[in-house]
Amino acid sequence: MKNFEELNDRQLQLRLLGILKDFKSLCIENNLRFSLFGGTMLGAVRHKGFIPWDDDIDVAMPRDDYEKLKKIFQKGEINGHPYLLTSGGYPFLKLFDLNTQYEPLSDHDIDQYHYLWIDVFPLDGFPDSMEESKKVIKQFRFYRKVLGYSCRRIFNGATIQEKLYNFVKKIITFKLVWCLLTRCIGEQNIADWIDKKAQTYKYGASDYIGCVSFGLYGIGERIKRSEAEKICYLDFEGESMPAFSCWDIYLKGIYGEYMVLPPVEKRGSHEIKGYAR
Repeated sequence: MKNFEELNDRQLQLRLLGILKDFKSLCIENNLRFSLFGGTMLGAVRHKGFIPWDDDIDVAMPRDDYEKLKKIFQKGEINGHPYLLTSGGYPFLKLFDLNTQYEPLSDHDIDQYHYLWIDVFPLDGFPDSMEESKKVIKQFRFYRKVLGYSCRRIFNGATIQEKLYNFVKKIITFKLVWCLLTRCIGEQNIADWIDKKAQTYKYGASDYIGCVSFGLYGIGERIKRSEAEKICYLDFEGESMPAFSCWDIYLKGIYGEYMVLPPVEKRGSHEIKGYAR
């Protein structure tokens, strides 16, 4: 990677922080609402910054603000730094720093872009009924699984033997059929369909909201819109960042006793090696 320098774990985090700060500037300039989300909110509350082993940043936006963001910015500079805003085959947006690169340390999936990024999730409505909401979550869990097959490598593994073993395993478990079928449909087509389906219950007409399209934690992500729209500010690496006023309820819903550190074997990351210029 000519003219790029490898980043250590902390340098990578600080580069992501720079993307977040530029994203915040863009939102302030255009009067867009957003909140820290998922593990980034947990990091702000528990560590006042990144979870030490984490290598990503998540934010979320009400659907109207999310759609406005897509209209006002696709590619260009924010505070003098070049960025690309696109879904990249997912039912949410990624803000890519074009002065960076990354190398995946796993060959499980195929990535469309290889820039460092932050994830921007849309917030949509949930049904008032808890049972109906659970059905929605179950449906979208299946949709995400289908999407995952569309970008999964046919051959993956560190050695020829491992690649062959995984290929045979895909045949036996019928995963190869799913991979081929979903590739025919197209990753972006599936992602766009999921995104459209997620808007069934309109944000502004719903008492409960959450990341319907890509919520990974189940019913605990469903929160009251009235509480989510009350914004407080949390310290994140010395920066004041917006968050749901109901952050305690939200974090308990997805992590349980969130102030307790998980065992080492459950401390995951995206497993990437970052570079910047």
